[in-house]
Amino acid sequence: MGVSMNAITAHLSGLKTLDEGLKGTAKFKEPKPFDGKASSVTQFLQDIRNTIQLSHRSLISDHDKCLYFFTYLGPGAPKEWYNSVELHNRELLDDFEKFAESFKKHFGDSNIVATAQNKLDELYQTRSAAQYIARFNEWVIHLDLTDTSKIHMLYQHLKMSVKDTVAFVPKTT
Repeated sequence: MGVSMNAITAHLSGLKTLDEGLKGTAKFKEPKPFDGKASSVTQFLQDIRNTIQLSHRSLISDHDKCLYFFTYLGPGAPKEWYNSVELHNRELLDDFEKFAESFKKHFGDSNIVATAQNKLDELYQTRSAAQYIARFNEWVIHLDLTDTSKIHMLYQHLKMSVKDTVAFVPKTT
């Protein structure tokens, strides 16, 4: 009986318990720390939201999400903003969406429409049409334009060789 008890004990101690971690946990690239630049806000928020979604088992409460967010704020103004929230607007730490919106209002582009218009005015196709269209779409979403206006803006800065191959086909009804 002593040998079989030792075998059972050895077998049981080799088994992993549930609290040792789940297999198949998503591995992902950590977000870059926020540098305080308005041009970085949208990407930073997207990276943080994606990471929180992938970490939903460990970042359960809104407060946990806000603390996680804090760990990716760079030195200077970003950390100072968080410290101010913690001291004067603590209830934001219990509502992640309001917290993220407050962050966006504080650090984001105060005139995204003008910025988008300027970016589109400066955007020209220099590489593939697909890359140009992808960059175009990143900025055009901030403008309230008709589809016809979007097509016109897109077409203006295409390479001449691409313009020559574009055929405008009338809509079929």
